[in-house]
Amino acid sequence: MPKFIRTLGSFLALVLISFTATAQKEDTASYQILDEILAVIGGEIVVASEFKEQKIQYSEQFGSSADPCIVFEQLLTQKLFLHNAKVDSVEVTEAQVEADMDRRMRYFIQQIGSKKALEEYYGKSIVQLKEDFRTMIREQLLIQGLQAQVSQEVKITPAEVEDFYNNIPKDSLPLVNSQVELAQIVVYPKISREQKQAARQKLEGIRKEILSGKDFATQAVLYSDDPGSAAKGGDLGMVEKGTFVPEFDAVGLSLQDGELSKVFESEYGYHLMQMLERRGEKYRARHILIKPKVTGEDKEAAKQLLDSLYNLVVSGEQEFGAIASEFSDDENTKNSGGIVINPATGNPRIDMSQLSQIDNQMFFVIDEMKAGDISKPKKFVSPGGKDGYRIVKLVSQTEPHRANLHDDYQVLQEAASAELKAQALENYIDRKLKTTYVRVNDEFKSCKFNYNWFKAN
Repeated sequence: MPKFIRTLGSFLALVLISFTATAQKEDTASYQILDEILAVIGGEIVVASEFKEQKIQYSEQFGSSADPCIVFEQLLTQKLFLHNAKVDSVEVTEAQVEADMDRRMRYFIQQIGSKKALEEYYGKSIVQLKEDFRTMIREQLLIQGLQAQVSQEVKITPAEVEDFYNNIPKDSLPLVNSQVELAQIVVYPKISREQKQAARQKLEGIRKEILSGKDFATQAVLYSDDPGSAAKGGDLGMVEKGTFVPEFDAVGLSLQDGELSKVFESEYGYHLMQMLERRGEKYRARHILIKPKVTGEDKEAAKQLLDSLYNLVVSGEQEFGAIASEFSDDENTKNSGGIVINPATGNPRIDMSQLSQIDNQMFFVIDEMKAGDISKPKKFVSPGGKDGYRIVKLVSQTEPHRANLHDDYQVLQEAASAELKAQALENYIDRKLKTTYVRVNDEFKSCKFNYNWFKAN
């Protein structure tokens, strides 16, 4: 195994836990040692407080005491990449930072159950959590950007994949967990025109009350359907453009301080906004959300439609993929014939151990199904909290097995490519250590590092 993998593997595994641990640290002043510089790598430093934090995170992640030398070298390697990313002007845009934070937030919200639960757990709003993590996320993206540049020239041929496979001792071939390929057809209840009109009229009435002198915050507490802000009088806090849906930003950035918006619509329902403060492309506003109600008739109509689609598929009259493309309401899968894509890999194979992270209800749908089976219509709740109905097809399923070229070529190709890329990154580290200023405290001289951090400067 290349020493780069040994050095950075654990560090990369800590990215997610680092994100959560940072959120829980309100104040680093409790550390016994503050800002003692343990190492200088170019223009970056390693201080005692972050070294201590990394050791704690390592222990929490792996359930054992952290080897200080391993953790310290992870930090040194991180700082070397960060320094050179800045020297080489690796570009990371605000949009990339925001997108990465949004992705992480969606993951945590899915794991904890709701946006409100996440905010209550950390005692901070989503906006405050994002601000806490902005610098850390930017640095991680800079490191990843540089690593991508270094390894982008690595190409691997089928012959190299086969050589990689043949060089693995048979009893050392990795065990591949059961994997599934899934497709789904989703139908959400369609809200009637009458219910939309009723919701809009209700909010128009609230707007008239506010214009006549009623307090916006009180109206928000009484009537808003947004649980995250209603109790705060509709106050959303200071946010940047891009925090909310485009319709919301369009209105927010058009209002002056104190101005009341007209009623406007988004995918969540109807909104009324009062601008509290504008700072360029940041703003703080109150809002009231009124959601159109889904009636029992709307739900029954959706279920009946899905029943009809199910009968067409199981009778063989229509292909599952064709029905999904034409009728499914799930924008993430309908254009691929209903195929569910694994967001971690970008391909349709999903490891059963990861299934609950992608869809925490899916396991119970497919638990007793066989390849080719189609589930009966079942009610479910989307990651965004939307009630709907779906049918699921278990396209294929593999049994746990030792990796082989026939069934697991992509897995082996990725492993072989990762090894070559790790070698390229290892060579890069060796090369940069010859030209980058490095100073490491003598207390770490007894460590058996993979790289020569104590080189003569």
